[in-house]
Order: sequence, then structure tokens, then C-alpha cells
Amino acid sequence: MTNHIPKTIHPLVRRHAEDAAFYWAQHDASAASPFMTLAGLARFDSLLDAHLEGLEIAGPHGFSPSLAALQRWKKPSEAFVVAYTALTANDDSHLIALIAELRARPHDLLRGVISAIAWLDPRHSSTLLRRWTQTGSDAIRRVAALRAIAMSDIAALECFDERISNFLESSDEHVRSAACRVAAAMRGTDLMKTEMSALLKDPSITVRAEAAIAFCSYHWPSDELYSETYNEGPDTLLACINDQLIILSKATGWYRQQALRRLDRWVRHLAEVVVVGNKEIPTLLIKMPPRMSLIFCACHGDPKYLPFVVDQMASPETARLAGWTWQTMTGVDLIAAGLSLSEPELMSTGITHPNAGGETDVGLPQPDVDAIRRYPSLNLRDGKRYLLGQPLTPLQALNVFETSMQLQRGIAARYLQRRFTDIKFSTRAPVAKQFDSLYRARHQLTVEESN
Repeated sequence: MTNHIPKTIHPLVRRHAEDAAFYWAQHDASAASPFMTLAGLARFDSLLDAHLEGLEIAGPHGFSPSLAALQRWKKPSEAFVVAYTALTANDDSHLIALIAELRARPHDLLRGVISAIAWLDPRHSSTLLRRWTQTGSDAIRRVAALRAIAMSDIAALECFDERISNFLESSDEHVRSAACRVAAAMRGTDLMKTEMSALLKDPSITVRAEAAIAFCSYHWPSDELYSETYNEGPDTLLACINDQLIILSKATGWYRQQALRRLDRWVRHLAEVVVVGNKEIPTLLIKMPPRMSLIFCACHGDPKYLPFVVDQMASPETARLAGWTWQTMTGVDLIAAGLSLSEPELMSTGITHPNAGGETDVGLPQPDVDAIRRYPSLNLRDGKRYLLGQPLTPLQALNVFETSMQLQRGIAARYLQRRFTDIKFSTRAPVAKQFDSLYRARHQLTVEESN
């Protein structure tokens, strides 16, 4: 008697769904990692792609276990898997089920759905992007599509038929905010600059902040050539951050986490677009939570604030992050230069908890503050931007994006995005797309230098 061999092994398909969610979560969280490199991320992506391929091969049988996992865990990682399987299956019933879950928990699931849409080649997602941005589509689908377009390669900008102005003028603030992210990826035409300038006065703080980020993305002058018109962007973003700090001081629980996530994004962008030497920076550093101020210093890159960074090494809650910030700005490896404390030394100083600053600090060296204060002159000029001890230039940023850790790569990516407007740089993109961006930017830089 011949045994029947099923076409689909359901426990295996369920395992594909579970593991795909796990590896996407690792990929997504890596953007905040001071240890993960592009090569390390590639290993995660190869495993993620293998499980996604397994779900594609399973066809319609891959959707049910993915949806069941989403309904159980209600996390963005499961939303990513459901969205990916729904999009690759091209089954309207799957999309309807996905949208129902998204509407029930938009704040929790949107990130995963956006990532899934952006993960695909625009040729595969273009139909959905057009449908979700067309007239009559609800705000949730429009936001998901617009933010996916903003995350994707520049070619995705061709995937919707409506004028961007229609979204920027939407009555829904979430749609306007998402449209600003798309506008940031578009070339800065005079019309677009005018529209962004108007949105700097939008009643929604989120729209004002995203409009400011987009407005700044249209300019690429040297610090000496920044005009008063340009300063409208950083000034608005700074005002939004000050207002958000007030909101943060009153928020608790989930609302505090959302406020922190939003503030973290705005602070990183402000650090990189505000004019070096801006007189408001010292006040802002004191006003912000210390860890956020350290991230600002790392992204801003001005050695003028190294004394502030060193001062933060005295606190157990900020010491390790301050050491990472100092290393990111100067390019001096704390361990190799003998500027860190060993664990036995930490015991003798009373600093016994390596996780005092939070999970992101685990594994970072504890800086030896006295040794760092005695360290010879670094030959870095105040009023200039540095990344890993080198002036921040397109070539240095490309080198960092290719070889450094995710947190430092993020600084390089935002710089490169403003420099190469036709190439998408994101540390959250699939690794293959990140390598493609590197290749195209290096080629463009070579061509520019040869002319």
C-alpha cells in the first residue's frame, strides 16, 4: 500500500511563519544595535528569506498559520509575515483579513505591514500601492502605502497616480504626516519647497516635524552657506522637540513609549541638519533626557560637545552609552586604546551592574573616565562634523555604511540620503537593497570625481 504524502506539511509551514516573524524582529531591532554589522545583518536576512520562501511555496496554506500567529501575539513581526504572504499570494481575501487586523490595532501593527510592502520589489507591490492610495481608500491604508513608498527605492515613487499635494492637503493628520515622508524622498522642486514651508505651520506637531525633516532634505549647502530660509526647517523641528519634551514629561506607559519613539527620530534628524554652532544646542542638551542628548552628540558630530559627553561617563545610567558616543565621534576604540575598565576593576569601583543603562548597553565597554580625560589631543576641530574621527564626507559616510555597526550606519545613511537624492539608504531595508545602494552611490561618486 502506498502512503499518501501531503503536499504541505502544516507543522513545517507553521514553523516557517514563526521563524520568519522572529528573524524580521531581529532585523528591525538591529537598527538600534551598536554591534550588528551589515555582514551580520546579511546572515539574519538569509534566514528570513528562507522562511519567507517556504511560505511562498506553501501558497494559500501559508496564510492561515501566519494569521493565527498574528491574532495570538498581535505584534508587528507577525503583521510583517501576514502582509508578506498576503501580497505574494495576490489573494484579495487575504488582504481583507490583513486590513481587518490592521484597523483593530493600527499603532501596534502598522510598522510590520509597512516593512512588508517595502520589502518587496515595487513591481510586485505597485498594484497594491496604487489601490491603497487612490481616492476612496481609507486613512489607514493610505498611511501604510505612503510610508512604504517613503521606505522603498526611489522607483516606488512612480507607484501611485495621485499628486502628492492631494495627500499633503488631506484632512487626516496621519496622512499628511506620511505624505511628508514621501515628499522628503522627492526632488526639492520649488513647488514642493513651498508646500513644505506651508506645512511648517500645520496645527499637528507630527506634521510640522515631518514637514521640517522633508524641508531640510531639499538642501545640500555647506554649513557656511545655510540661509535664513533653510533655517525654517531646523527651527521648526527644534520647536517640535521642545513641545514633545513637555508631552513626554506627562506621558506614562504605552503613550510614553510612543512619545519616546517619535522624539528619538526627530532628535536624530535635528542633530544632522541643524547648523553647526547653533546657540540653542547647549540648552537642548541639558533639557533632553541624558541618553537622548548623547545620541544627539553622536549624530551631530561636533567635537565641541565632547566635554559634555565625557561628563556623562560619571553616571552608571549613561556611562557606557557615553563611551560609545565618544568613540563614535573620535574614532578611538576604547578597549584597544586602554580607555575602558575591566569587569574586576568595575567591581572595585562599586559599579557592579553592566546593564545599568538598559539593554542596548549590554556588551558596551565601561569607559575609564580619568584615562579619557588624560587622553592626548585628538586633533579634531570644533565647528566641524566628524564620524569615527574623520570629517563627515560622502566617501567617509559610504565607508561607515559599508563596514560599521548599525547605530553608526544609521548616521551615515541619513547623511547619504540627503547627498544622493536618487538612491535610497536605510539600515532597515533588505540587505540586498543596501548593497545595491552602496554600489550605485560609489559609482556615482566616481563619475562625479572624474568629471
